Amino acid sequence: MTTNNSLVEFYSALVVRLITDVADCYVGDDCIHKSLLRDRQEIANRVKSQGISFLTEDMPRLAKALDTALGNNKPFEVPSGFLARKDSVLPEFLGGLFGKVLNNHGLSEPTFNLKEAYTAVYHIRQILYTLYKLRLPYEKDKTEKVIQSFIQTDSSLVDCEVAIREDTSGVIRTAANIAVSIFGNLPFREITPRHGPGSVATGENVVEKSQFGRIYTALDKVYPFTEYFMFNLNHVCDDYRRIQRLPEIPSGTTKVAPVDKDSRGPRLISSEPLEYQWIQQGLADLIVSRLESHKLTKGRVNFTDQNVNRELALEGSKTGKWVTLDMKEASDRVSTELVKAIFHNCPVLEALLAARSTHAKLPDGTVMYLNKYAPMGSALCFPVEAFIFWALAVSVIMRTYGYSLKQAARIVFVYGDDIITTSEVYEVVMQQMLPFGLLFNTAKCCTAGFFRESCGCEAFHGLEVTPTRLRAVYVSELTYNPDVLMGFVAFHNAMYLKGYYRMCKYVADYLDRTWGSLPRVYPNDGMVIGWSRDSAVTYDIESERGVHGRTMDCEYSVAALCTLNALNLTKTSTLDKDFRVFPPGKRKFLPWRWYRRVWIVISKKDETTFAGYPEMLRRTCCGNWLTGPMYTPRRGAGLYRRWKLWTEVRGS
Repeated sequence: MTTNNSLVEFYSALVVRLITDVADCYVGDDCIHKSLLRDRQEIANRVKSQGISFLTEDMPRLAKALDTALGNNKPFEVPSGFLARKDSVLPEFLGGLFGKVLNNHGLSEPTFNLKEAYTAVYHIRQILYTLYKLRLPYEKDKTEKVIQSFIQTDSSLVDCEVAIREDTSGVIRTAANIAVSIFGNLPFREITPRHGPGSVATGENVVEKSQFGRIYTALDKVYPFTEYFMFNLNHVCDDYRRIQRLPEIPSGTTKVAPVDKDSRGPRLISSEPLEYQWIQQGLADLIVSRLESHKLTKGRVNFTDQNVNRELALEGSKTGKWVTLDMKEASDRVSTELVKAIFHNCPVLEALLAARSTHAKLPDGTVMYLNKYAPMGSALCFPVEAFIFWALAVSVIMRTYGYSLKQAARIVFVYGDDIITTSEVYEVVMQQMLPFGLLFNTAKCCTAGFFRESCGCEAFHGLEVTPTRLRAVYVSELTYNPDVLMGFVAFHNAMYLKGYYRMCKYVADYLDRTWGSLPRVYPNDGMVIGWSRDSAVTYDIESERGVHGRTMDCEYSVAALCTLNALNLTKTSTLDKDFRVFPPGKRKFLPWRWYRRVWIVISKKDETTFAGYPEMLRRTCCGNWLTGPMYTPRRGAGLYRRWKLWTEVRGS
């Protein structure tokens, strides 16, 4: 992977300023403060010798080692590329922070100060994971490795077919009974087909998707072309000659293509044929609706709400009751044979088999037969795999511990490939699902200790420690991309609310020099795209207090929309002390008739005149001298209510 020097310097400086922000939180702890300042030089040296891979690959490996130690209550092991401290297993890099969480043997101790340990974990993970998902170019051979892994995984599913058919443990038989109780009366022919958001293997664009040009024999047996692909009988009669000429194809072939993920390599996504996508979306909606409404699976097999898993992860990190399990290659390891075995007594199986593509076309043009039920990209992949994981886990618990179906169902929660169950049963679940070709990503399974991870929530001792990750790749003004700018704005604003001010100022100033200045806005101001502030205008605007309790001078140009009477000004109030009111030349003492106007209030430190402020910000302002197409009394009233609410909250 080759990266230009200016890009490496940009990201290196970004992380250095992030560490400086963290060091400011430990001014009272001289040892950690100095250690963090030394770590800045270590980053500069390692980036100079290794390049950006130190930031995107090596540092995340160190974070994963910490997650493994905390999530499985195992001794910490220093990954290759990092030196351990003398007489300790902890790393030299960020060693001061690691010492707040682990002892010299790499274990967490109950005697540690919980608040200090949480803060240290929060900072360690933010520093090390910041650039983990950066979408940098990757080596071409990584694409070939991903494709070969796809082929090998699919081939390995054949080895599991005997175990699935024989079912010596009885797990499949019990799971099949569960499937009957949920899907036994599913009206699978009463679907509402629809198009999906993605591309299709047959190449039609959005406009052309309304013209179905093929009849797939396998699909037509369950969902006849004239019933599910035509509006009505009149439509059939009008297009009768065209329908007669349509080619008949035995089954569908999905098109597999690599999609950029990050510097670690691409992921493979399949594009289904147009006609298959049409039926799959309708059938998937029906299955999801049944799972989210059935008394056994409602709130336990989720597709639209991640909060269930997230809350359980938080609770599990505090009490240890719940463990989080992560499936490896989840969509590629659910075999067609496994789907047949679990749904064999359900009439919907006929539709599930008819609506799947039986072959896949690889990027090099090779066509292979699929042993897996559906690759990632099929609308049926997610709902079918989620139910199978849940049904198998519940079945294992019932047969091993003698639980009833209702009892077992209450302690298994699934969202995609994220499984949550109790600490008493997880080992048996992991062991007995292996013979069916399903693997667990043990590095991401959190089964002991006080760290849990599920559905994007990473928790430690009941508190969230999810880092903010930068994905957008900086580009020059010659290759301006709005998506990149939006990515940086979102990253900056999230980090600003966390109190990492130096790093945020560096990002904002750097991009402002490249693409022009953006306004400074507030989190609740949804009308303007710009660099975030963490509170509305106050008289103490010259300094701000971050989430870590530290104070720094405000060096940004501060702009905010506010309603003057929301500031509780009196007739004789003057803004000379802290603010200037634009446009220049207006009276210092505010007449009552101006009180419900909306004005721009700018800090005295900023010399920007209103006339020179970005058009984007000017369009959001209103007032006697700013009347324009964007101003309405309703907008003014809404702004007034917003700032009135803010002052009430501020006052409380």
